Amino acid sequence: KTLPLDKAISIEGPKKEVATITFGRPSLVELKEGGSLRLANLTIDGVSAPDSVGNAVIRTTIYPIQSNFVIEMDGVTVKNLSVNKSFDVIKLGKSTFADRVMIRDSKFEDISGSLLLAAAESEDYGQYNAEYVDIARTKFKNIGGPIVNLYRGGRDESTFGPHFTLVKSTLENVGKSGNNASGASLLLHGVQYTEVSENQISGTAPFQVKHTVGRPQTRIAKNSFVSTPEIQVSELNYKGGKQRAVLVDNEFDEGAAK
Repeated sequence: KTLPLDKAISIEGPKKEVATITFGRPSLVELKEGGSLRLANLTIDGVSAPDSVGNAVIRTTIYPIQSNFVIEMDGVTVKNLSVNKSFDVIKLGKSTFADRVMIRDSKFEDISGSLLLAAAESEDYGQYNAEYVDIARTKFKNIGGPIVNLYRGGRDESTFGPHFTLVKSTLENVGKSGNNASGASLLLHGVQYTEVSENQISGTAPFQVKHTVGRPQTRIAKNSFVSTPEIQVSELNYKGGKQRAVLVDNEFDEGAAK
């Protein structure tokens, strides 16, 4: 059965052996009111999961969650999430809010959906699903959707997030599924603080950054792009001329820094 969590739980495997978790339901974990989750030194294999709409390894309950929560993965491998056309690792629902989603030293491979789908607040009232999303030293290979879909819509400027970082990671064949409507390997809409640096990207769909309100601080620097289109930045409300993202020292196939 899916594991319902209404407390803060840590599940950690041994560092010198491989501990593998499989699951036979559409989700492994459902976060409820009061729940937070840390996973470490584990392999999560979706080979036994059924083909169900909305598959996700970790999902939030269908009911609103009033308390904030944290999701952490440290030294975790997730693979074989391909039985369904959009099988996500983490899916945050409407009226849920993560203080932090943190991924460190992990690996994600053969996944039809996204690592993180945080785009449920679509009414454009300025709400969003996660304050801080931090990814470091992590490998992504054969991911059908964008690794992260982080959405904040509307014109409300009373809040200061989301914040997103992706550093020292690798992306290979990401975002190219025919079911990926965005056509992006990383989709950031209305994110206020972005740092994407020192990553290796190959054979992957473009990064898409959409600035909305406030004074977004976006820096994409010192990344290597091979067989990957240029970064796409758009300004949806800003009338001040050129886009505001800082794109520096990025290397593309032709060797030109952009």
